[in-house]
Amino acid sequence: MSRNSLARAIMTTATLDEAEAYSREICGFSEIDYERNKAAWLKDQPPVPLTPKTSSPSSTGSRQTPAPVASPTPRSATSPRH
Repeated sequence: MSRNSLARAIMTTATLDEAEAYSREICGFSEIDYERNKAAWLKDQPPVPLTPKTSSPSSTGSRQTPAPVASPTPRSATSPRH
């Protein structure tokens, strides 16, 4: 908390409006304003169809198999023993 002035300022707030005001004052912007603007912009955009585009394996010539994904090594297995 000692290094985050916004966190210190909003600890005493009781409403989101107060927290937003502190954010604008301290940071110069409000993340909530950004989200509001983005929502307004998206509302004005034409809808995008949600139907996935698929192709049959015969139309692509060959079917590719995804490469295997290596599983992460548990941290205890890589830590040096003391």
